[in-house]
Amino acid sequence: MNNHQLQALLGSSVVELDFIRRHPKAGWSDVRGLIGTTNPKLLNSEFGFGVLHFKPPKGGGMGYDYKSKGLCVVWDIFRQEFRVFGAEQVKIHEQQWPLGTDEEIEAFQNYIINDISKMSNDDKIKFMGYTGTVQHLPAPTPAQEPEQPPTVAQWIQKKWDGVVSRGAQFANWVRGKKK
Repeated sequence: MNNHQLQALLGSSVVELDFIRRHPKAGWSDVRGLIGTTNPKLLNSEFGFGVLHFKPPKGGGMGYDYKSKGLCVVWDIFRQEFRVFGAEQVKIHEQQWPLGTDEEIEAFQNYIINDISKMSNDDKIKFMGYTGTVQHLPAPTPAQEPEQPPTVAQWIQKKWDGVVSRGAQFANWVRGKKK
C-alpha cells in the first residue's frame, strides 16, 4: 500500500496495524503495533479530546515534508500521541472501524469503552511490541458488586468533568499569580 492510500484509509477509519521501527529500541520488538486514525470528526469531538486525549499539532509542522519521504503520521490511540512511520513497512490487520456515519463512530466509541478500556496495561504494552518484563503493581481489591459499564455519554461526561476541573484549577492558579 502506498502512502496516499494509507493516509486515505487512516482518514476514514480507525485501523489496527503493525509497522517496522525505524529506530530499534532495547526491550522492544522491531515490529510495533498500534490502533490509530487521522479522522478529524472522531479526533476533534468531545470523545476525541476527553477520552482519546487528542491534542492537535502545535506550531508550523514537523520541519520536513514527511509525505515526500514516504512517511505516514497517525494518532496512536494507546500512546495518545502522534506516530510517524514508513508507509511501505506497514501490515494492516483485518480489524478496521469505518467512521463514515454517526452510528459507525458510536460503534467504535463503544469498542473503546467496552473492550480497550478493560485491557490490562500488560496487554496494551504487549500489543505495542514490548518484549521485556513488566513490573507488576499489586492488584486493586475487587468491588463487592460489579458495576454496569458507563454509556458513551456518561464516559464522555466523566472525562469532560476532569477537563473542566483541571481548567478551573489552572484558572485559579493564574488568578493567584496576577495578585
